[in-house]
Amino acid sequence: MRYPGRQAPLSRIAFGIRAATLLLGAVMLLASHQVAAQVAGADVRLGNLRDSFQSAFPGQGAIATGGWTWGASLGIDETYNSATPNTGGTRGVSSKPDFYTSITPNISVQGEGPRLTGTLYYSPQAQIYVKSPSQNTISHNFNGTGHLTIVPDLAYMDLRGNTALRSRAGGVGPAGTTSISAQDQIQTTALSVDTYLVHRFDNFGTAQLGYTIGQTIISGSQNQIVSPFITPQSDQSLRSMTPHLSFTTGDDFGRFQGNLQVQATTNQGTGPGAGSSRSSETASLSYALTRLWTLTGSVGHEKIDYPGLNPIHIDGPTWSGGVIVTPDPASSLAISYGQKSGRPSLSVNASTALTSRILLTGSYSEILSTSAESAQAGLANSTVGAGGISINRTTGAPIISSDNFNGIQGAVTYSKTVNATVTWLRNLDTVSFSINRLQSQFVSAAAVGGPNATTGFNGTLSWQHEFSENLHGNIFTMMGQRSAVSAARVTTSQNTMTIFAGLTYDISQTLSTHLQATYTKTSNPLATQKPTTTMIVFGLNKMF
Repeated sequence: MRYPGRQAPLSRIAFGIRAATLLLGAVMLLASHQVAAQVAGADVRLGNLRDSFQSAFPGQGAIATGGWTWGASLGIDETYNSATPNTGGTRGVSSKPDFYTSITPNISVQGEGPRLTGTLYYSPQAQIYVKSPSQNTISHNFNGTGHLTIVPDLAYMDLRGNTALRSRAGGVGPAGTTSISAQDQIQTTALSVDTYLVHRFDNFGTAQLGYTIGQTIISGSQNQIVSPFITPQSDQSLRSMTPHLSFTTGDDFGRFQGNLQVQATTNQGTGPGAGSSRSSETASLSYALTRLWTLTGSVGHEKIDYPGLNPIHIDGPTWSGGVIVTPDPASSLAISYGQKSGRPSLSVNASTALTSRILLTGSYSEILSTSAESAQAGLANSTVGAGGISINRTTGAPIISSDNFNGIQGAVTYSKTVNATVTWLRNLDTVSFSINRLQSQFVSAAAVGGPNATTGFNGTLSWQHEFSENLHGNIFTMMGQRSAVSAARVTTSQNTMTIFAGLTYDISQTLSTHLQATYTKTSNPLATQKPTTTMIVFGLNKMF
């Protein structure tokens, strides 16, 4: 979220803040004792790689201890950016070297009580530039989840929320490896509250009746960047209301498990999803053929309506058939094929511990939705892990958003997504390799313009090493290519390469310092991008 009116005051005090940064660093250095560190500030901007993936390994998940704990910290960074955008170039935006200061307070609360369990991370950030006051911004990052027992064994409430700063136009690396220009920033916020009643009929089955309210806001700079990869408008505000009813059979049915689910969603707001609705009635059945093989199937009906340009109306049957393979408690493969959203659909989810230290996860999915609806679906399919990272509820692996690379679209799209990650945990090292592919076909939009189809593919390699008890390092690389096909069938492509390296030294249990460098190379850059960009960051992080 930008506050243009605050740019001038922020610019005037920028010099004083830099002096205060150096003074604060000196004071904290003198006040710190050289004692064993608790990996304070070992995230090196990208996040602690080991903490992010550990929960996905068998026996490595966090252990609930009861009670409530909280933490707070303050990070101050000084960054050199070789290509800081500045308004007023020949293409609307020019670039020049500049320095900026980032001030990032962090707060975390997590715990478990008799009626309430939850986790919350909140981290706002202010960026203050020396020569480019138009780039001064305040952004917000939040991730939280909660479960409230209203009446034991009867009434419950689940709360979930997430907000983050993204690149609207895309073509850049993940958060922590790039500085998103003010002209390209977009704030994505998704919140949901699900209140429901549960009744268990002994071993016969369990019934659930509930009502979910979701709110998604995607807002930021509009029409400041002309890009062939995104729609002219990305802003969206969507409030969804979903009554839902389900019944799941119990142990009385032996190897059979059935589920009947009925739900109906109506959406209000602005953007491509405004005035849309979808409802479904689905009966599913699974049969445990052996301990290894489980057969699955479903039949049902769906109705989907999107207004706007090229309205979408789907009213027809749904069905699926598949198999779940579970060779051991740490491995599973689920494959399902059928008809959904009015067309054939394939779904694959896989997770296996190749060894006690090597984990492989992968998925393939097809979905008809808007960016706002996808944000809501992300809440439903995730929880919050160490350091505020979103965790896949099924595999336990971290979910890394690809929005910075693919951009934010203001249209209804039919998307096919492929993700695969291999993670290797060693005593002093954590290595992760991922590939991601997103193919989107644009089927309806809120306004004229934008591509007909886009494809994005990228691979990432991350390595974290513990050099000593106090010294930690990260290396991250990403190589990606994306393309867009216009209404005139003209194809535009862009290649992006990002290399990041960082070191963190724990001065004490509560104070750390870090040094980072990032190099980015982009072909066919947009208005706020240069062919090459270098960033150097020095900072301090104080835990309280």
